[in-house]
Amino acid sequence: MHLLFETFRGGLLFEVKNLKEAQMAENAGAVAVILNYDCSPIHNEGNAKILEDILKNIQIPVISAFRAGHLVEAELLINIGVWGLYADSRLDKIYMPDYFSYLTEKDLPVIADIRNFNKKQEAFAPVIRNKSLKHIINKMKQPHLQNFVLAAGDIKTVSDVSLVRRVGYDGVIIDNEIFELEKVEHHLENLIKASFYYDQSEELTKILSKIY
Repeated sequence: MHLLFETFRGGLLFEVKNLKEAQMAENAGAVAVILNYDCSPIHNEGNAKILEDILKNIQIPVISAFRAGHLVEAELLINIGVWGLYADSRLDKIYMPDYFSYLTEKDLPVIADIRNFNKKQEAFAPVIRNKSLKHIINKMKQPHLQNFVLAAGDIKTVSDVSLVRRVGYDGVIIDNEIFELEKVEHHLENLIKASFYYDQSEELTKILSKIY
C-alpha cells in the first residue's frame, strides 16, 4: 500500500461530480475527493473542465475513478495531474496482465474495490464496497492482508459512519448521492465529526441533536 494513504486514516473521502461539490467537501473537512467517472475527461460524455477546475481550486488530494485494468485511462489521468486513482468495481473492468505492475512503477496512490484485486493487491489500498451495510460489516471481520481498509456503499448517516469505523475501517468513501440532501454542507460536517468521534457515544448524541 502507498504510504501516502496514511494521511487518510480516520477521514472521509467524498465522491464528487463538479467543483461546487468538491469545495463543499473540502470546507467540511474531507481528506480527499474522488471525481465520479461519468464526469471525468476519460469518459465519452465527460468534461475536461470539471477536473481542471477541481485541481486548480482545492487543496486536498483529488482522486479520479477509472476502469480497473484500463492502462490508457490511468495514463491519461496521471498526465492530467490527479493525486491518485480509484479502480471502481461499478465500472466495466478491462483485464490487462501488466496493469498492476504499471501502476506500481508510476508510484501513484491507488485505491481499488476488493474484487478487483489479484495476487499483487499489496500495492493498493483496499476498498470494500457493497450496497448492503451488513455485507460491509461482515466483510471487515474476515482476515485481510493490509492494515488500511476503506469502506464504500450504503453509508449515509452519522450512525453508519460510526459503525463502520468501530468495526475497524480506517476511512470511508461517501457516495455522491449525499449531495442531493437538503442542508448538505451541515450534513457533510456531521459525517466527518462522526468519523472522529465514532467511539464516543455522548459526542455522537450531541451531533445528532443538532441535525434537525
